[in-house]
Amino acid sequence: MPSVKPRREDQLIELFLSVYENRSWAGELSKRDPVERVADNAVEIVATQLATGRTLAIEHTVIEPFIGEKKDFHQNFQEFQRQLHADESLKEPGVALYVDAPVNVLPKGVRWQPIIDDVQAWLMAEKSTFGIKKKIRACPSPNHPDGTIALQVRRQPLERTTEGFVIVHRYGEIRVAGSVRKALEKKLPKLAATNVGCRILMLDRDQGFVYAEAILEEIERLRPEFPDLRHVHEVWICDTATFGTPGAWVEFTRQENGQHAESFAFDHGKLESIGRNGMPVPL
Repeated sequence: MPSVKPRREDQLIELFLSVYENRSWAGELSKRDPVERVADNAVEIVATQLATGRTLAIEHTVIEPFIGEKKDFHQNFQEFQRQLHADESLKEPGVALYVDAPVNVLPKGVRWQPIIDDVQAWLMAEKSTFGIKKKIRACPSPNHPDGTIALQVRRQPLERTTEGFVIVHRYGEIRVAGSVRKALEKKLPKLAATNVGCRILMLDRDQGFVYAEAILEEIERLRPEFPDLRHVHEVWICDTATFGTPGAWVEFTRQENGQHAESFAFDHGKLESIGRNGMPVPL
């Protein structure tokens, strides 16, 4: 069914259009038609440039580390991540504390809060012993069915800031190839069928261990299987993975022939940088 609620991807697309093609689609310079909100199997948005009548369509999707990752994230890991991010006692000035937990760290059918409390207490006691190289350590958790949780941890002193960070992700078998295939199967047909002058496929990287290069390499590998890719004019990586405030940082990047073509980076909605052909461009 079409969606009528505000969505994260709407905000991302709006940021993108505010800078795309020298800001010629920004604000009132273009009309946005969120067709997916009123029709099934439609792209996220069709925009029309008012001065020229040019049109473009954007289709956005998140590339998961493995198929089903988003369901796992929302059903259990999100609460684990949220509480560790919010724990000010774990933050040290000028230090980034990395904590990677296994998939299903909060098992179904058990109380989650005691497990999270176990992890927080252990991190507080042991974080000073973590090295700069990632290492798996056994975190005792009497409240977890296994009795321990294998956390992948490291502690990284920072040179250019006195701010402290707690970066929490998951680890496990990465299957980006399957996720890219799923995205192309679902998104390409409706994008290719949209009658516009420019079709943009926007692939969201929201996990730090899903690399943009791996996504793009997989797209090129799959081109023979997905002839509709020839109808896509541009593929953009939307990088929302951050160790700061969730959702605050986003960078859009595009490659041509394996090289950096252009990029736009935003922090808390403010444009921070523009790059073209690997070089910074004045704002």
